[in-house]
Amino acid sequence: MFESLKIQYPQYFIALCLLLGIFYALSLYFRNKKWKDHKSYVPTILGVLRTIAVAWIAYFLLVPILERFKQRTQQAIVVIASDASSSISEAMDSTSLATYQSSLKQLKNDLGADFKVETFQFGETIRVTESDTLDGMSTDISKAFEYIEEQYNDQHIGAILMATDGIFNEGRNPLYVANDLSAPLYPIALGDTTIKKDIVIKNLLYNKIAYLGDKHEIQADIQATNVIGAKSTVTLYKVVGGKRTRIDEQSVSIKSNDFFKTLLFKVSADAAGAMQYVVTVSGVANELSTSNNAKTAYIDVIDARQEIFIIANAPHPDIHALRKALELNKNYKISQYIAGEDIPIAKADVTLFHNLPSPEHNIDNLLSTLNKNKKSRIYITGPQTDLKSFNGKRTGLSIQGVIGQSNESQANVKSGFNKFTLSEKLRRDIGNYPPLLTPFGEYTLSSTADKLLVQKINGIQTQYPLLAFDQSQGIRTVYICGEGLWKWRLFNYLQDKNHQVFDELIKKTAQFASVKDDKRKFRVNIAKNDYKVNEEILLDAQLYNDVYELINTPEASLTIKNSEGKSYDYTFTKSNNYYTLNAGALTEGSYTYIGKTNHNGKNLTSSGKFRIESIQKESYNLTADHGLLYQLAEKYKGKVYLPNQVASMAEEIKTNNTMKPVVYQEKDNRMLMHYPWLLLPIILLLGIEWFYRRYSGGY
Repeated sequence: MFESLKIQYPQYFIALCLLLGIFYALSLYFRNKKWKDHKSYVPTILGVLRTIAVAWIAYFLLVPILERFKQRTQQAIVVIASDASSSISEAMDSTSLATYQSSLKQLKNDLGADFKVETFQFGETIRVTESDTLDGMSTDISKAFEYIEEQYNDQHIGAILMATDGIFNEGRNPLYVANDLSAPLYPIALGDTTIKKDIVIKNLLYNKIAYLGDKHEIQADIQATNVIGAKSTVTLYKVVGGKRTRIDEQSVSIKSNDFFKTLLFKVSADAAGAMQYVVTVSGVANELSTSNNAKTAYIDVIDARQEIFIIANAPHPDIHALRKALELNKNYKISQYIAGEDIPIAKADVTLFHNLPSPEHNIDNLLSTLNKNKKSRIYITGPQTDLKSFNGKRTGLSIQGVIGQSNESQANVKSGFNKFTLSEKLRRDIGNYPPLLTPFGEYTLSSTADKLLVQKINGIQTQYPLLAFDQSQGIRTVYICGEGLWKWRLFNYLQDKNHQVFDELIKKTAQFASVKDDKRKFRVNIAKNDYKVNEEILLDAQLYNDVYELINTPEASLTIKNSEGKSYDYTFTKSNNYYTLNAGALTEGSYTYIGKTNHNGKNLTSSGKFRIESIQKESYNLTADHGLLYQLAEKYKGKVYLPNQVASMAEEIKTNNTMKPVVYQEKDNRMLMHYPWLLLPIILLLGIEWFYRRYSGGY
């Protein structure tokens, strides 16, 4: 360790400190008549004492810094990462597995005698607590590399040992992760590279949502290895109440040792609710594993499709543009009409009026039905709109103008809109889109309405609405004060080669209109609808009083029921002014839940559903990929070892140059004022001077 003193000022300031001390001493003792009766050396000694004391004080005022350097030695760290996925235990017999685990523990002890050893296990997650149980349901090797980089990026790693079979079924390819690792990697190649007999359902592809009455497909990908000439049957079952009902089956003839085939099953959504289907493939003789011969599909069949009616005064390109955007949402069923046709308006959930009312078509009867049922509506006004009739409908928007007269108005996003959020791209680009034809006149908008877009006419910014949203008396209303939306869609494609900006605007406009307000006073919410086995089921609940303030005074309970009718009862925990519940992990299957509470003598309930899917990724591929491990070892300048070579790893690793300790030089800067004892010489000097002056009568 060595040190030096530094100041933040030029070095000549030190000389100035000395000069200040000399000047101060001379002012006290030079030609001072008080000292003429003393020996000549006395004032000189006292002046020297005063000079040193004052110079030392002045030097302290320059805030000198003591710069210290010291060396620190850090021993090398050995990081041991072990694959804890179930493919390890399935591919190794119990004797081989026990021998390997014993050898690995001995290796840790051998290396731990000379180095710091850090261990963790990986599968679908990272586990720092070691266990002999290998039950991981998937393997993400890249996550292990990322963990090493995050945890040890500023430490001296001498070697990384990774015990795995090289099979990864989640995350990125480990060859393209952790390029900054400086320590050598020593893979321990577990598992068996022999390709054995096996037939599996590799994938099930299906839409997780289907609509009542629709037909949908379930695609099953069948893969078989080393079973050429065998025949198998793939069967689709529907599961209701825990009982399987065969729906369809197809035969498969395996014509190669590396066989793959895709089968399609057509299913009718004939009942609403959570439907469970199981696809199985019959096994073959001496098959490696049968746990991968079945896979489950969970499909929500919903009867919640909303009907959107588009009613136009006359054919118009806007209608096609709007329909294309709305059809992207599978929840919408779009019906298109020309005013004057027989329109079953009572079926509509949302009605879009284009240039209506017009001189030719009055829409009083349609609006009367919509108002009675409190159904949402969207008005698109243009040159064909009869403004006098439109204003008489009390829609919440009034335009005092003359039919047929119009302006060309560009859009400008109004700040402060909070009904929903828009992408930055839409906010940035919409102002450059072509102008719409808007009715000429004075606009008056309901005080409850919010403007999203306002009109920019001939470059002049106005506060006239171009797109506005209202929600009053239980009715949602949207105002689009201009026609020509088809130009926006074409311009979007011209600029970006897609319709994403236009589709986003129309989609969110329709979502606002189609949302049904939830006025329930008791609501139970689940974190998500799809869980994996071993995931915790998290729920929360809110209870509102008569003025819709959150409360949690009464107790609240929850009952979860599986498809076989078995029930699980829970009690919510009160947290702040709401309720929470962790239902723990449940087995695979479809579940429904119902929450219950009693407030002011009324029984309140809230229900929902979720499903839990098993993770079978480890069962689909049990052939070890040692080739990947050799590539990783080459990339990170290490060496691959087999399980029976683990005992010999310690000596070879110890001799590697990377295992030598690293000496770090550290700098520590501290201000001298942090060392109070350095003030003692000043006090001593001034004390001696004061004592002698006092003794000699100088004061």
